[in-house]
Amino acid sequence: MKLNIEILLKLGKIDEAQSQINKLIDDMQDPNMEDDILFLNSELALKTGDVKKAVNLLKKITNKDENTYKESRIKLADIYLTVLMDRRLYTWCYIEILEHV
Repeated sequence: MKLNIEILLKLGKIDEAQSQINKLIDDMQDPNMEDDILFLNSELALKTGDVKKAVNLLKKITNKDENTYKESRIKLADIYLTVLMDRRLYTWCYIEILEHV
């Protein structure tokens, strides 16, 4: 399901992706899926131009044992550097990854 949503986002099918994310939330059985849903919602926010929401969602991913945490910090670093032009926060993201490896 996650891969399907990622493909829809890359194709720009925002409404379909939102529908799939909502279905994933409704069907969520595994509490570990919460971080994946946050990540997907952040991708959706970026596609719709809501950078602030995307950053806030990515910051909520806190389970450092999951691969999603690393992905979220890489995505956050990219936003800080390319969109918000903040090299200090960009660096902070990678320092945080290194501290939790």
